[in-house]
Amino acid sequence: RGQANLEKQIKELNLRIVDLETKSYSRNPQSTSAATIRRLESRIEELTSQLSQEHRRTSLSKDRDVPAKLVESERQRGRLEEEIHLYEEKVKALRLQMDVMQSTESELQLEKRRAEREVADLRQKSLNLERQVERMRARLERPTSLLDRGSPSNSPRKT
Repeated sequence: RGQANLEKQIKELNLRIVDLETKSYSRNPQSTSAATIRRLESRIEELTSQLSQEHRRTSLSKDRDVPAKLVESERQRGRLEEEIHLYEEKVKALRLQMDVMQSTESELQLEKRRAEREVADLRQKSLNLERQVERMRARLERPTSLLDRGSPSNSPRKT
């Protein structure tokens, strides 16, 4: 801002000098405006020196800020590299965990299929056993007359 203000003042003073010179030549080349011109020129030189000092001061402060900014940048880069390393380790651990979980899932699905087959086999055996039990009950509950007829003592082969 200071630089901008000084540059603006220099431009304004240069315009005033040109205006005053123009007026002085149009009226009388030997008028008293020469003192005013000298005064304005000295003011321009003063503002120019202030501007150059401001330039030097800002460039020095920028030069001083560069190493500090560089150190801060290096520090931040180190932190970011550490974070990247931590995240890479987390990703690696999560991938390993995912692999373990997938293999566990596959094993569990295999066990499930085996168990389902075993259940189906056991149901079939159970049904077969129930049929056999029903047949046995049916045989035991038959009327005795049927048993007598079919007994070997009443058989026609007996001689």
